[in-house]
Amino acid sequence: MSFELSLIQQYGVTIRAFDPTPRVKTWIQSQSLPAQFRFQQIGIADFDGEADFYLPPKRDFISHSMIRARQYSEDSIRVPVAKLATVMRTLGHNRIDILKMDIEGAEYAVLKDLIKDKIEVGQILVEFHHRLSSVGIEKTRAALSALNDYGMKICYVCPRMEILTLIRALAK
Repeated sequence: MSFELSLIQQYGVTIRAFDPTPRVKTWIQSQSLPAQFRFQQIGIADFDGEADFYLPPKRDFISHSMIRARQYSEDSIRVPVAKLATVMRTLGHNRIDILKMDIEGAEYAVLKDLIKDKIEVGQILVEFHHRLSSVGIEKTRAALSALNDYGMKICYVCPRMEILTLIRALAK
């Protein structure tokens, strides 16, 4: 969250954060956050409605996942989710300057939906979860190929090759 708070402090931007899990909501409420940090208790998905979020394997972990994988518990909670396009329409936005996603395996469907809905985005910061047992590296390769075709170019890859930053390529 230091990245988001730095953007607010240095540039005065508004940050929209989304997470449907009760523990994150409780944590957010316990923080002293600037007014420009706006939290909604909803998950981002490739559909509008509700989804099962599988609990983390240990009680002290916080990350839930819409993806069934051996890394998560078989227990789940039902939470509200919405498409990026739906959330943007509700908020009156027509583009995203920076999209930062760490959504535990659901990023593949959300990115595919972003492209399908032709959402204009300047930068994407994403953690790919190809290490999950039900995902695999081919999904990441396919997502990166689709993003490249959509005009997003890789400008940073972390040493673990899971966290990437992509920027909108300038038209020639």
